[in-house]
Amino acid sequence: MAVLAIAATAAALALPAMNEAIARYRLGAATDHLLDTLRHARSAALWRDTGVRVCPGRGGLECAPAADWAAGWTAREFDEGKTGSILVSAQPLPGNLRVIRSPGRHEFHFTRHGAAYGTNQRIVLCVASRPATARAVVVGNAGLVHRDPVRPDEAAVCAAASLRRR
Repeated sequence: MAVLAIAATAAALALPAMNEAIARYRLGAATDHLLDTLRHARSAALWRDTGVRVCPGRGGLECAPAADWAAGWTAREFDEGKTGSILVSAQPLPGNLRVIRSPGRHEFHFTRHGAAYGTNQRIVLCVASRPATARAVVVGNAGLVHRDPVRPDEAAVCAAASLRRR
């Protein structure tokens, strides 16, 4: 009985730390997947000599301008108003992850030259209610994609964000 009580106490103490570790792992995987999608989209635009569009959407299959990036995203060929094949499709993120973006564009269009004209766009991912976990992805108007330090105000907004999946 004493051994079971000690084991139960140890498990109860370890569970919150395990949940935190899992949430951070999922956040890292989501951030890497978004970075990979954006870089792949730019490369595909250059190699295929066509435009590529990356946008948030429902389950990663359909673009939905009002959707949160946490609902998934899609990268697909897009040239002269014609929608082409899907290059990358991401499913919705786990429920405790949040995503915010800077005002402006709600999606990215990489030209056949690899540029993403417009203002630089920041997307911040984090674990809900944990601003210290925030990570930023930036797409410059030259089309280059990179990680960037998160500003404290962005981290706070991300951690407090509500979920808007459509």
